[in-house]
Amino acid sequence: MSDPHKDAKDELRRHLQAGREALVATLEGIGDGQAGRPVAGSATSLLGLARQMAAMEAGYLGQVFDNPYPDDLPWWDGESEPDGRSAAGDDSVDSVVALYRRVWAHCDETADVLGLGAPGRVTWWPADRAEVNLHQVLVLLVAATQHAAGQAQVARATSLGAGDSGRP
Repeated sequence: MSDPHKDAKDELRRHLQAGREALVATLEGIGDGQAGRPVAGSATSLLGLARQMAAMEAGYLGQVFDNPYPDDLPWWDGESEPDGRSAAGDDSVDSVVALYRRVWAHCDETADVLGLGAPGRVTWWPADRAEVNLHQVLVLLVAATQHAAGQAQVARATSLGAGDSGRP
């Protein structure tokens, strides 16, 4: 008989990985300038969305569970809500995708060793909500990653023209 907690964790992680891959797919086949250009009258760019998700994962699956991502993320201070959407810089598609993949590998290692009930603390949330567990964080990240992937598809279609589905 299978372990329902392991099955649930595996399912959440499959959905998280699907969102990650969908987000990265929106960056394939476009130039650095286009990927870094804000779209739809906002400060958000395709690269910014990928930076945002790298910062969120580093925060929520790293710092919250006392396993901080070891490298510097210059657009996240580690103290506040993770963000990277409007960060300026010389980031290339290749460098941001490589960073995001390193972050998600680190985060997967964290999730591998924790059970769904493993406690964590979100220091940038109000104290009355700061205590969380891995299950809550995985649900949050699945939703955020799928949302970012959808935003990226719209942003790509908008920046390339209405005829592009957002897929490479």
